[in-house]
Amino acid sequence: MNLPNPDNDTSLLQAATSSADKHHGQRRNHHRGCPQDTGGQDLKTAPEKTTGSALRFGAVCAPVGLVVGGYAFYSATGDGWQLLPICATLAAFLTGFGLWFWLIERRQATRRRAGILTGALAGALAHYLCWYLLILSANLDYLWFGTTSSLGEPPMNPFQGLAGAAAFSAFSLFLFGWVTIPAGALLGGLMIGRSRISPT
Repeated sequence: MNLPNPDNDTSLLQAATSSADKHHGQRRNHHRGCPQDTGGQDLKTAPEKTTGSALRFGAVCAPVGLVVGGYAFYSATGDGWQLLPICATLAAFLTGFGLWFWLIERRQATRRRAGILTGALAGALAHYLCWYLLILSANLDYLWFGTTSSLGEPPMNPFQGLAGAAAFSAFSLFLFGWVTIPAGALLGGLMIGRSRISPT
């Protein structure tokens, strides 16, 4: 009868342990390379949130502000409206960009109705921002060059301008809101439709 050799048993045990460690290591490496519970997408390759579509929406809103502001400047009476087209263009861009980022991109909204409502809201709020930018520019002009109104009065300060811009924008909405609000709604709906068919 042959007795077990302790040296052979130790070698077999070491080989079995080494094989088990190698197998577990392969399983760990496999799990590291597998996608996590993110809809079959690796966490390292998940797309980052960008402001691409918000910039594009602001860019398509800017020409609307330029056209409306240019027409208002052309038809306005008196002096001091030279910056109106610039402020209207900047207001349209900033309003479109900001609202699209917060209401569409940040929430990842994909419904056409959300784009239409966001665009319409941008077309309305751009009036307020435009007037406030005009008030700020008048204050800078007054501080640097001492420019006053036709009556020799200084412009309202930025704090008073918060209420003054609201009053002026109500008037401009009455005159041009029928253009800016539908235009913003149309552009918002088109932007949502384009994002649905764009490759990702």
